[in-house]
Amino acid sequence: MFIIRDVLLAESDCISLFVKGLLVEYEVKVKKVDTLDDVIVVAQNIKDTIMRKVRNKQRVEKKRAQSKVCYKCGNPNHVSFKYKKKVCDVDCYSCHEKCHINKAFLKKKSEVIVQNMGKKVKPTEVKARVFQLTAEEAREAPGMVSGQQHAMDMPAHSSSWEPTPKPLIPGLPPFQVPTARQPKRVRCLLPFFPLCFNLWHSCPIDCSNHCFMDCVSCKPVCSCNMPGAVCQDPRFVGGDGVTFYFHGRKDQDFCLVSDANLHINGHFIGKRNPKLTRDFTWVQSIGILFDDHKLLVEAKRTSTWDDSEEHLFIFFDNTPLSIEGKNWIYRNSSLQISRTSPTNGIAIEVENSFRITATVVPISAEESRVHGYNITDDDCFAHLDLGFRFFNLSDEVDGVLGQTYGRNYESKIKVSANMPVMGDKPKYLTSDIFATDCPVSRFVSRNAIPVLDSGERF
Repeated sequence: MFIIRDVLLAESDCISLFVKGLLVEYEVKVKKVDTLDDVIVVAQNIKDTIMRKVRNKQRVEKKRAQSKVCYKCGNPNHVSFKYKKKVCDVDCYSCHEKCHINKAFLKKKSEVIVQNMGKKVKPTEVKARVFQLTAEEAREAPGMVSGQQHAMDMPAHSSSWEPTPKPLIPGLPPFQVPTARQPKRVRCLLPFFPLCFNLWHSCPIDCSNHCFMDCVSCKPVCSCNMPGAVCQDPRFVGGDGVTFYFHGRKDQDFCLVSDANLHINGHFIGKRNPKLTRDFTWVQSIGILFDDHKLLVEAKRTSTWDDSEEHLFIFFDNTPLSIEGKNWIYRNSSLQISRTSPTNGIAIEVENSFRITATVVPISAEESRVHGYNITDDDCFAHLDLGFRFFNLSDEVDGVLGQTYGRNYESKIKVSANMPVMGDKPKYLTSDIFATDCPVSRFVSRNAIPVLDSGERF
């Protein structure tokens, strides 16, 4: 140090040279150190601190190594490298043998054991296994144990045995597995979509029985989510793609679409909820006026729903149409009505004007429970799920649904609401299913069309 001071007269140069000669971990922060002696003292203190930490770490590791023993046999050499080739003296928890580490045992476990004059003895059968079987397969398989009945209750090798459900909790009825209804399957029938043509798909959960195949995206699409749909407690999807609700009022008629050569009214049925200020409503029937014709499509009132029964009524120009057969089709000039399902589903099309799909559906017990409809056994409120497509509407078209197809239409619905509702009920109210006296009517009849008596329902 004295040599350094003799050669380098500046104190700061001496401090800089000393610090550069230290190891990284001994470097001293010289910002607040004035003399070389102070730097040496600080460096020595840092060295003592580091050495103290090293000794403490070695002491801790030594104690930890002494406390490590095998959790099975208590051997302190368990953590050493050489112990991997040894065998633990404690029985294996799985096979109760002392060779569960030997490779010979692994080979012995997978092969057939040779005993008594070279005869092959099959390995011991497992006492219980878990499989996912159907009810018929479970009855035919011997030795199967049901989750609802103990094995001791089952007769040995009985193929006709059927489990008797037992209550899991005393005093409560036994658990019954509900039978899930299989969703409808649809496919693309357009051959110019080769990647999707003739491929079957299942309908989504939200519309397990009412969907169609979109060949462009090759995905099943819920019919009630497409523009022009009118479903449920009437939930509308406008021509602009905006979803809204129009509750109307039960036992009254409202104008859905009104244009110069087309007018469509809907008859609402419903049920009053005392907790709400409105009715629960559904569209039971629609009356269509086009050219010089009128068409009525109505859902029949029923208490008990059966998919195999027909619940549709169709009247064309006051004449009832007989719907018979799965491939039933009715044609009259530009009008064509055909089935979309064996029962309760039709498609109505007028050339260059419109296409309407109508399906009769009930209010299920689950829907009633979830939404609080409180549907009773005397009426399941069968109604129509509708899908509209228009080919020749004018810019002046109006109505609850029709106005959304207008060129200058601006939606006033609060889309951010949990249930966006369209108001102005009086503006769309009509006196009858075929009446054109609503304030928004645009229909112009070529000839006077007689109107059904008010309140007439089939």
